[in-house]
Amino acid sequence: MKLTLNNVGIKKTVNVTITNRIARNALQVAKTANASEAADSEDVALSGQISMIGEVIDFLANVFKLNEKQIDRIWDAGFVETQNAFADVSAAIFGAQPMSPTEEKAKK
Repeated sequence: MKLTLNNVGIKKTVNVTITNRIARNALQVAKTANASEAADSEDVALSGQISMIGEVIDFLANVFKLNEKQIDRIWDAGFVETQNAFADVSAAIFGAQPMSPTEEKAKK
């Protein structure tokens, strides 16, 4: 699996083999999450999202050899304790675009 880390002051791509099914699933969820999916998700409680985010960030920190400052930037880049927490951190990690304010209004 090719992973590209961007939007946290660094841009790196590494090839990794992920044999752990849980880690693979967590990464896939993180890569595909967006604000509307996170807000609508009934499968994953917020505490579960935060826990999974931590696991993904720990995994990425090891793969990309991130220092403490870089790890903090991932956590700080939009992380708020809302229903959008998972999407916000996913966006910070993978450079995804969260919904615009117009899209959020249209959804309501």
